[in-house]
Amino acid sequence: MTAALVYQSLIAACGFALALGTFYGMHRLFIRGTLQQAAERREASLRMLQRNLADIFSSGKEIRTYRNHEFFHDRIQKQAQHVAASNLRIRFLPQIASSMADQGAVLLFLCIIAAVQIRQGDARQILSLLAFYFVLSRRLIPLISQISITAGQMEGSYENVRIVEAELDECRRHRVHELPIHLPDAGFVVQLKEVSFSFREDVPILRGVNLFLREGETVVLHGSSGIGKSSLLNLIAGVSQPTMGMIQVDRANIAYVPQEIALLDDTIRNNLLFGLPDKSEEELMTALTTAQLGDFVAAQPFGLDTGVGDNGALFSGGQRQRLGLARAILRGARLLLLDEATSALDEKNERQILENLSTSGMAVVLVTHRVLAQAFVHRVFRLQGGCLIEEFPAMIAGTSRQ
Repeated sequence: MTAALVYQSLIAACGFALALGTFYGMHRLFIRGTLQQAAERREASLRMLQRNLADIFSSGKEIRTYRNHEFFHDRIQKQAQHVAASNLRIRFLPQIASSMADQGAVLLFLCIIAAVQIRQGDARQILSLLAFYFVLSRRLIPLISQISITAGQMEGSYENVRIVEAELDECRRHRVHELPIHLPDAGFVVQLKEVSFSFREDVPILRGVNLFLREGETVVLHGSSGIGKSSLLNLIAGVSQPTMGMIQVDRANIAYVPQEIALLDDTIRNNLLFGLPDKSEEELMTALTTAQLGDFVAAQPFGLDTGVGDNGALFSGGQRQRLGLARAILRGARLLLLDEATSALDEKNERQILENLSTSGMAVVLVTHRVLAQAFVHRVFRLQGGCLIEEFPAMIAGTSRQ
């Protein structure tokens, strides 16, 4: 075919070669580069999507306490949209390029041959050329097959999405509705009246717990492992619901630091905000200073914009706990719940942080195995057999562990 074209018209053959070269250059510069960028963006978006999902699963208690679901939903939706857009480019650009290569070259060759024949006055061969093109157009059949396969894959993906949606609907139907919110009486931040809790009806965790915590009061809760200390904090924070009794607390004024501090793979600033509107540098540094982390952050080259790594991998255990404390302090809540939130700190840092909290005006409930005897502790409670027993701070002395 090429030899015949060159024989008929060398100029037409050169024009055909130039057109093919132009198309190849466009493919190399545009389509191939776009595919590479789409693949890179998809991998980056997938990594961020996986990290954001991991953040949700690891930050469940804080998310339910602060009710900042929308912050995490927006992060996931943004990355999911990037993944979807990249997938569309990766899936359809090669097919578009293939179609242009197959059909474009044939059409271009046919048009050049037809133009040469008409110019030479031999229009009788146009019919044969059209028949020739009809034969070549059968190359469309594989393309149609590819489109059918792609459509089938999309149908399969849609079915997977439908199954996930059905499972989510099932979860919504069985979700336990939150109990009505009862605010505490004046002068108190939380009031527990005959509160009981159990995961199974035959295994009670808490039984008839009564607790009245005043504004600005600091109390320590201790007891053996697995006795229900974390369950009690979960009830106050609204993470769990009691099986019996009444909890009076303003859920909009609670800050919670769980045992395992979950940090976003982001900057110190965004880990402190954790869904809050933007705060001033002074407010952020004040919270860090209260948590004994201000000097460390100020010494970093990027300050508040320093990255913490995947779940705080670049920070030590004590630094992660102090960053979690600063995050809770920044929320300006009236009630602060600390679940073994100082276990990785040395005694000096722990004492200084608790002294800072005692002058902040917040009421603090500290769950700990570490025995404390500090002037800023107003009351000490022991959880035993599902019951809350009040002790005096003077009865708990020394720095040993129970």
